Formats: sequence, structure tokens, C-alpha cells
Amino acid sequence: MSKPLVSIIIPNYNKGKYIRESIESALNQTYKPIEVIVVDDGSTDNSKEIIISYKKRIKSYFLPHKNANVARNFGFRKSSGEYVQFLDSDDIILPEKIQKQVNKFDHLSNDYGIVYASFEMRSRDGNEKKEFKAIYRGDVHRIILKRNVCGHLTALLSRESFEKAKMYDETLLSAQDWDLWIRISKFYKFDYISEVLAVHYVGAHQISSDVRRKIKSREKILRKYYDEISYYPDIISAHYYRLANLYVVDNNYPMARKNFLNSLKWKPLQKNSYWQLLATFIMPKRIKKYIENRAILHIGKHKLYD
Repeated sequence: MSKPLVSIIIPNYNKGKYIRESIESALNQTYKPIEVIVVDDGSTDNSKEIIISYKKRIKSYFLPHKNANVARNFGFRKSSGEYVQFLDSDDIILPEKIQKQVNKFDHLSNDYGIVYASFEMRSRDGNEKKEFKAIYRGDVHRIILKRNVCGHLTALLSRESFEKAKMYDETLLSAQDWDLWIRISKFYKFDYISEVLAVHYVGAHQISSDVRRKIKSREKILRKYYDEISYYPDIISAHYYRLANLYVVDNNYPMARKNFLNSLKWKPLQKNSYWQLLATFIMPKRIKKYIENRAILHIGKHKLYD
């Protein structure tokens, strides 16, 4: 019996400095058969030169610049794999990742759509790192409505689950993986490999450190799934509380107060919302520092907002 093909799709925009390492991590998978598809999103650096140097070892496509989700969806349409891995062009997957996840799928029923894994977040100089453990399996929809628990680069998706979820939302510039997991988890269960199988590198100018994009994307997710999220008072309260924190970090205290109040509307016994709301009036600089120190992930000099 032939083994299922796995498609590894790498969107790229101006990551010429790092893309070779990402492509090599895909090509060096112990699992076969794989196809590696690189979709360049209108890069203006030396990315094209590096991509074409791989010749027939990969499939490559060059698009006018739009965004990463457009590139991901384009790559999927050009793919043939029964399973799909999306890999950003500045991250890497470890050699046995695909093999271990396909083996896991082999022992799961058809109602499982994703196998993900633990991963390591690492600064480029290698001096700072943090491990994120995969801990949720089965029906994870309610958990994912509240927060993203699946590292984007760790997920191996069944083709069927991605198609049923209608692929990536091309209007989202951040939290696109979270949005996708919400839709997939409506129909499919998740499982995981507990060991670290991927490395996400933190750079100075990446989207995950852009607080305003995070605010816009979280607000869009809240609007998009409001009817479902609002069914659970604790979940919608958590969304408003997180938005309030992000607005504090962005120095937008009127919007922070509005979201603290919304959080309290849904969960009146939320103590953190009360005192942080008050703090925005009497000690705004101190509450901002507190949130940045307690509620924001730091990897070296980089601040990461979820």
C-alpha cells in the first residue's frame, strides 16, 4: 500500500536571509513522499534567486505582492497531498516531524483533522528560547474559541479538513491560523505529538509583534464568531479583557476602558478587569508596564502579543 503524499507549502515575502534554511528543513524530512511548494508573494530582495536555485527539487510560483494568506491558498490549490503542512519562510520543522504526525494519523479515526505538536520559540541569536507544549486533544472547539492553542507551524492538516474550512481568510493579516482552527474544530478533532517538532524564530519586524494588527485581527475574529462566542460568558469576557490589555499597551486608554467594561458586563466577578480599569485612570503608565511584564510574552528584546 502506497504512503500518502504530504504537501509542504512555504509562503515567502522578502525572507531571502532565512528561506534557504526553511526549504532545507522541508526537503530533509525523513518521511517520503513529499512535495515542497514555495509561493513567493512579490519579494523585492534576493528570494527569487534562492528559490529558483532549487530547480526541480521544489515547485515554485511567483505572485504579485498581496499577503501571506493569498500565497498559502494559492499553494494549496497547486498541491496534491492528502496531508498539508504550512511553513513560514523564516521557520523550520525538525526532520522527523512529518513522519511522526503521519504515523499518528494512521491510528486515528476520520473525524480527526489536525495533528499538531509542541514547538520552540527562539530568538535569532539563539540566546533566548521558550518551549510551548501541546496539551489539548479531542474536541477542542470550545477551548479554541477562547484562545489559540495550536502552533501554526506545528499543524499537519488533512486535506479534507482544510477544504471544509474553506481555506485561509485572505482579509486577515494576523491570527489567521487561530481563525482557521476555529473553523476546522467545528467539524474535526485535534490530536498532538508532545515533543518539540518545530522552531519558530522571533524577528524584530514580524507581524506577531505588531500590537495594532493584533487588535484589528482579534476584533475581526470577535465580530466574525460573535454569535458563537457570546454563548459562553467566560469566553467573550476573556476576549474583551485581552483587547483591553492590548489597547493599554497601545496607549489607547479610552478603548481599553471600553473593553474592560465589556469584559465585566459578561463576567461581573472578573477582579482583574475592575482594578485594571481603575488603574487606567489613576496610574496609566504603571498599568501598562504591569501588562507588558505579566501578560506579554518576551523572547529576548522582542515583545509578542496574542
